[in-house]
Amino acid sequence: MALILIKITAIPLLLWMVMIVTRRFGSLIGGVVSGLPLTSATISFFMAIEQGADFAYRAAWGAFQGILAYIVFGLLFIHASRRFHWMFAFMLAVVGFFLASWASVALPIPTWIWIPISAAAMVLGVRLMPPIDPNGKTVPASQYKKPPYLQMVSGSVLTLLITTIANHVGPTFSGILLFFPVIGGVLGIFYLKNQYSNAAIQLYKGAFLGKLTGWTFMLTLLIALPYTNIAVAYSVGLISAGFVSVIFVKRARKPSC
Repeated sequence: MALILIKITAIPLLLWMVMIVTRRFGSLIGGVVSGLPLTSATISFFMAIEQGADFAYRAAWGAFQGILAYIVFGLLFIHASRRFHWMFAFMLAVVGFFLASWASVALPIPTWIWIPISAAAMVLGVRLMPPIDPNGKTVPASQYKKPPYLQMVSGSVLTLLITTIANHVGPTFSGILLFFPVIGGVLGIFYLKNQYSNAAIQLYKGAFLGKLTGWTFMLTLLIALPYTNIAVAYSVGLISAGFVSVIFVKRARKPSC
C-alpha cells in the first residue's frame, strides 16, 4: 500500500516542480528540467523493486530506444502543430512515438547501437526545431499560479500503468515506456492549446538537451547494476545525472519567451 501511495504522489509532485521552475526561469529551463530523468528514474526504481534488478537492467537497455522515440514525438508534435490543430498534432506525435519504438525493436541491429544513436538524436532534435516567432505570444506568469491538477493526475495514471503492465510487455518495451512524454506531453498541450508556440518550441529544445541526463542515468545503471545493489546503483545514477544537469542548466540559462 505504501508503494502505491508513493507511485500516485511522486510524479505529480515532480510535474508541479517543473511548472514552478518554468514560471521562475522560463520555458527553456523548464524544458531542461522536464528532460531530467524525473519520471524515468522514478518508474525504473519501482520496476527494480517489484520486478528485480535484472529486469531493471534489461529495461535500461530499452530506455535508449525510448529516448529516440521521445525525440520523434517532440519533433512531430511541434512541426505538426504549425499546420494542424494541436489535438491532431498530439495524436500524430503519439503514433510517431510508438512507430519509432516498434521500428527500433524490429530492426536487426545490436542493442548497444542505440546508445550512440540516441545521443546523436538529442543533438539533431534541437537543430531540427523550427525557429522562434519574434511576434509570438508570451506566456503570462498567471498561467502558472494554479497547480496543474489534470496533468498531475495523468502522471499518476501513467506511472501505475507502466509499472502494472511491465511484466506483460517485457523489459525492453518497459524501458521504452520510461521515456513516454508525460511531463513534456502535458506541458506541450498546455502551451499549444493556448497558442504559446514559442514556449512549446523552447520547452522541447530544453527537454531534448535535458534528456542527456536520462541518457547518463540509464548508462550508469547498465554499468552499476551488475556489480552492486539497487540502492547504490540508483544513487550513483542520480548523482551522475545531477552532475550533467548542472552543466546543461548553466548553458541553457538565458532569456526565453
